[in-house]
Amino acid sequence: MSDIVLSLKKIKKSYKKQEVLKGIDMHFEEGRIYGLIGPNGVGKTTLIRIISGLSHADSGDIIYYENGKEVVTSSLHENIGCIIERPYFDESLNAMDNMRLMGFLKGVEDKSVLRKYLDIVGLEDDKKRVKNYSLGMKQRLGIAQLLIGNPRIMFLDEPMNGLDPQGIIQLRNLLMDMVINKKITIVLTSHILSELQKVCDAYYFINNGQIVKFIDVLEDGEQVDLEEAYVKYIT
Repeated sequence: MSDIVLSLKKIKKSYKKQEVLKGIDMHFEEGRIYGLIGPNGVGKTTLIRIISGLSHADSGDIIYYENGKEVVTSSLHENIGCIIERPYFDESLNAMDNMRLMGFLKGVEDKSVLRKYLDIVGLEDDKKRVKNYSLGMKQRLGIAQLLIGNPRIMFLDEPMNGLDPQGIIQLRNLLMDMVINKKITIVLTSHILSELQKVCDAYYFINNGQIVKFIDVLEDGEQVDLEEAYVKYIT
C-alpha cells in the first residue's frame, strides 16, 4: 500500500435543501490513477469543486498527508491541481505566455521552470496562439499549468471530451508518464469507460450523492470489466 495523499471523511453538501453529497468517504494513494464513475448529476463535479476549494462542504473533513502524517489544511489547495470541464486560457497568447500568466499567479516566474512543464506535455517549442490549438493541445497546456507548483494530486473532470483518437492516446500516455515518473496521483471523471480501464487501477462508483462501490484493481489482483460493473452498481 502506497502512502495516502488525501482522504475525505463524511463530506456532505446540500443546495436549496436538496442533499447532493450524502457523507462521502474516499482516500487516494500516491502515484495512482483513480476513476470516479457515475451518471451526470450525482455529485462528481460538486465533490471536485469542494476538494479544490471552489466550494465548501456543509460538513465533513478533507485531510491532506505528507510522509504519512496529516498536515494543516491551509496548505491543502497548494498541493492540488484541478481542471473542471475544460482549461481556460488567454487564447490570443501562445503557450509560454499563458504559462507566465499562471506562473505569476502562483509565484513561479522562472522561465526555465515553466519551459520544463511545457516540455513534459510536449509543447515546449510550440509558438502558435492557443486559439489555433486542437482540443488535445489545450488539454495538455491545461495540465502544464496545473504542474506549476508541483501538485501531488490532480483532478481532471472529463478530460477526454471532444478529443480525437490521437488526442486521447497522447493524453493517456501523458497521464501514465506523470504517475510513473513524478508519482503524481490523478483522479479522472469520464463517461468513456474503455479509456478509464486503460489507465486506472482503482475506481469509485458514485450514485445519488453516495459512494456505492470502491474497486481496487491492485489489491484484487485482476482487472474489472467497467461496463459490467457500471450496470451492476449504477443502473
